[in-house]
Amino acid sequence: MSEALTELFGSHLVDLQMLGNEPIIVDAGASTGAFIKDIREKVKNPKIYAIEPCKNNQLELVTFKRLTIFDAALVGKHRPETMTFYEKSGLPEWGNVNNLYPNRKGSQYEVFTITIDKILSVVDAGHIDYLKMDIEGSEEEVIYDLTPQTAKRISQISMELHGVSFVKMTDLLQSLGYQTTYKNGELYGRQKL
Repeated sequence: MSEALTELFGSHLVDLQMLGNEPIIVDAGASTGAFIKDIREKVKNPKIYAIEPCKNNQLELVTFKRLTIFDAALVGKHRPETMTFYEKSGLPEWGNVNNLYPNRKGSQYEVFTITIDKILSVVDAGHIDYLKMDIEGSEEEVIYDLTPQTAKRISQISMELHGVSFVKMTDLLQSLGYQTTYKNGELYGRQKL
């Protein structure tokens, strides 16, 4: 499987051939929009949903008519509708709702939350061709909340792992019908063809 994979913006793995034309892409943890710019150069006419709660993100600088921005944090379905976001000083587009690094200084503010089920209810096609998650520790709860039916509606997943067992997450993705690979801190899964 790894021969078909391309690394985009850093180490986010994607099978570009599997995307085809006009894919639905969800960029959770969109930050400055660098991944969006990178994938737009490689994919024909994507519809992109960017999810980023950090007030200091720079997504307003990304001009693209097929881009929808959610000022929210992607979380599991058992989280409240709003949560405290911990923005870390010195990293203007970075933070999380889990307070991964409590000793780092920064500002705190309330943000809205959103789940995969909610995203799937608003995307045009009712499915996601590619889900990129760089959500600073919430990846695990999002994956744990996937049902087999929901997982079948997401063709590819790429995520950073933050303080969670690679083996545990790999086993979980495989139990949901994904083939998996791991490279440079990035866990990738695609639905079996």
